[in-house]
Amino acid sequence: MADPAIDRATTPDAGSRIGREARAASLALHLGVDRSSDRPLWVQLRESLVGAVEQEVLRPGDVLPSTRVLADELGLARSTVVEAYAQLSAEGWFTAKRGSETRVAVGNQGASPAGEDRRPPMADLIDLRPGLPDLRGFPRSLWRAALVDAVTQTATRDLGYLDPAGLPLFREVVAAHLRRTRGVAATSDTVVATHGVVQGQHLAIRALTASGHTRLAVEDPLNATLRRLLAQGGLPLVAVPVDREGIDVDALARSGARAVVVTAAHQYPTGVTMTARRRAALLAWARDVDGQIVEDDYAAEFQLAEDRLPALQHGSADRVTYLGSASKTLAPGVRLGWAVPSGPLAVAFRAEKLAADHGNPVFDQVAFALLVRSGRYQRHLRAQWARYRRRRELAVRLLEAERGWRVDGGTGGLHLWVELPDGVDDEEVAAAARRWGVVVSAGSSLTVLGHCRPHLAIGYGAPSDAELAEGVRRLRSAAAGLAASAHPSALGPTLG
Repeated sequence: MADPAIDRATTPDAGSRIGREARAASLALHLGVDRSSDRPLWVQLRESLVGAVEQEVLRPGDVLPSTRVLADELGLARSTVVEAYAQLSAEGWFTAKRGSETRVAVGNQGASPAGEDRRPPMADLIDLRPGLPDLRGFPRSLWRAALVDAVTQTATRDLGYLDPAGLPLFREVVAAHLRRTRGVAATSDTVVATHGVVQGQHLAIRALTASGHTRLAVEDPLNATLRRLLAQGGLPLVAVPVDREGIDVDALARSGARAVVVTAAHQYPTGVTMTARRRAALLAWARDVDGQIVEDDYAAEFQLAEDRLPALQHGSADRVTYLGSASKTLAPGVRLGWAVPSGPLAVAFRAEKLAADHGNPVFDQVAFALLVRSGRYQRHLRAQWARYRRRRELAVRLLEAERGWRVDGGTGGLHLWVELPDGVDDEEVAAAARRWGVVVSAGSSLTVLGHCRPHLAIGYGAPSDAELAEGVRRLRSAAAGLAASAHPSALGPTLG
């Protein structure tokens, strides 16, 4: 129920100066911030304003006080109120147009403290699963032009049955790109074209099997789909825990496996970058047990330069098989990747590629090589990375506004790893979010060891800024609804 203090029938004309000031004074009674708290003032104000909407102190269509008037009433800097209003507008709680008033959005989907179901229609599903790139950013005009050039420039002899490892032009360009950007020990003779990292992993597993390996160690937690795909390779999987430095090498040594798949640059899903110390330990393990490492470098292009280490394969070409692709940089549908098999696996890897498909489409290889050689691929990567960095900052800001949530996930990649408070069931949160029309991944569904605290893996690569803001708002509403049903006394914002 609305508070009588701000009953619409008794307040002065909202358009007058006195009316605006009275409205701000009445609203201020329901808002508050704690200046002794470590939490930013704008975050506290945002929560108070959301509480005012949820408790129907503010109703759909209501005009908000100007940022200057409300700042004066609360004794805050105007910039604090501006930030809170801007955030709530981005999340869909408020609507604002340049030069006009800010209003409470009509049809707001905020959670109701009374338990009223205001979920959005499922047709409006927002996908925040991790690992998806922004498909809208696919450089259609560049790729079309590169394909046209490929068709006109490819020699007739290159249209026949060729080396299944790929065209010499493609392998030469990819090798140079990997040497320059990832420090990979690669030449045109060692690169193999693949249909993406997944095929590269299957070929590596079959090569490992042919070389006498009897089990395969994998990181835990791990993408559930990838776990199933790896299991189809035929080798029994052994889960090895990951900590803040990367895969636990002592646990790996106890596993009995002599082969392991790792995501050293940006562990999926925790986002951990394997430390230099842990890398050295992993390579020492491989030497000690005559082991092999398969390096999935899926997110290498999207890391902050100051945090970027060279590929694990750098200087260890006899122990590490390197895998990469254009699935994140261009689009998964391009189905183009590359592998640099370790020395001991090279012959078997190439034989498995021949048996699998006789090689990749010629024009795609040439088009990619031309795109890289021209420098347009690198310019596209810079534009994409700038977009992802901005979107990551937005996602972090939105998620950290939720009390008790801790955002991690490293400084790169396309997703965040969000730790929830103890006692929260992350699978329940993910299920509730789905009912609200937003898809995220529960951390507990990504582990077989069960050693993880409650987490959510949340992707920010695929959605637009507006979809990301709306998706996080729905997620938070879903989580708030669960908390409210479990602890009804916890409803509403905490006022300072």
